[in-house]
Amino acid sequence: MRRAATIRKPVAVPAGAPATTFNGYCMALAVDPASPGDGVNDILFWGTQNQTRSADSGASFSNVSSGLHADTHAWGFFQPPAPATTTIYCGNDGGIYRSTDDGANWTALNSGGFQTTLIYNMDIKPGATGDVTVGAFQDNGHKRTDGPLGWTTIGGADGWDIVYDGVTADRLVATRNGGAPISTRVILSTDDGGSFADVTPWGAGGAEAGFYAAGLAADPTNDGIFYVSSNTNIWQSLDGGNNWRILF
Repeated sequence: MRRAATIRKPVAVPAGAPATTFNGYCMALAVDPASPGDGVNDILFWGTQNQTRSADSGASFSNVSSGLHADTHAWGFFQPPAPATTTIYCGNDGGIYRSTDDGANWTALNSGGFQTTLIYNMDIKPGATGDVTVGAFQDNGHKRTDGPLGWTTIGGADGWDIVYDGVTADRLVATRNGGAPISTRVILSTDDGGSFADVTPWGAGGAEAGFYAAGLAADPTNDGIFYVSSNTNIWQSLDGGNNWRILF
């Protein structure tokens, strides 16, 4: 007996719905507990790369991502006594945010005692005191310590790696998310992160253009020698990151 073919109809995407999930990395859907529960007028919060709200059980969505960080991972709710509005919490790559007006405005809860972040790599400024630390933060750029408890942002996007020159204290090389057409950029600073110049050794063509999270190393005893790895080659610079050659 022959099995009947199954015909699948394409699913219509609701108007205003978010799209980019990075293969499911960032995707979270939740229902406001104050919703009537009738399947018609329920309030939904749907977040992927951006965040949206629906007041008609998902028939349509409107953007509420203004003031929020990208890449949604969780929603939370506190339902106070009526007629007060539900307090909404959004967990994303930037930490935790709160709204008390149905998502129109958001307050970051990521400073003053509660902080969340992922540091991919760190380095300490060479010298006897070791008083400066730099870090590469997941989706939160590169940062440098500012006093005993604070950080100063010195670069945006995803920070992959960052290293100090082993001899010249104010020289830094870092890698970050570059987007299309080159996914990882190599950047150089000669003023302790005050400014950066692009010194990426690979171009837009080939396998290296689509490679993420390139790692770095610096010679600890010789001035101006850096290494960066891709998915194809190990590159070396002998002049402080300005020029590169393939080692292998």
